[in-house]
Amino acid sequence: MQTTITSRYRKGIRAFTLIEVLLAMAIFSVAAVFVSQSLTNGFLALQSQRTHTIYAGEIALLKRFILSLETLEKIEEGGSRPAVDGEGRFEWKAKVEPTNVLDLFKVELEITLPNEKEGSVQGVHYVYKPKGWSVAEERRALLEEKRTHYESIKSDAKP
Repeated sequence: MQTTITSRYRKGIRAFTLIEVLLAMAIFSVAAVFVSQSLTNGFLALQSQRTHTIYAGEIALLKRFILSLETLEKIEEGGSRPAVDGEGRFEWKAKVEPTNVLDLFKVELEITLPNEKEGSVQGVHYVYKPKGWSVAEERRALLEEKRTHYESIKSDAKP
């Protein structure tokens, strides 16, 4: 009796090889990682957007309050205010720098949201404050510098 080895292809049975299966699994796993990362980032962005939208009105009021303070010392010492809903407090700190424009100040403001997981809001604001923030000597020196600058331009422009 003679036995013959027949190939599965001759019998008409079709199947994937081990290499094909492993390659398909590798491609699927890479795609799954990209999709899961995209979904995670999307959900985190949505949560952050909702949080900042909820507090947007309170943050605007707090910024208005901070920037309306009369002295630089009160602004730079920072502070806190209770949230309107009573849950937690907004913490804030600021850094104020004079600019080259008379009575114009650069205010770097950071407001920490009531829930520490929600993060903070940062921004730079330019505030015109002719009274209360300017130091008289610095203001006088800046005015004199501008006056001499304009006079030099005026004298150079004369024919």
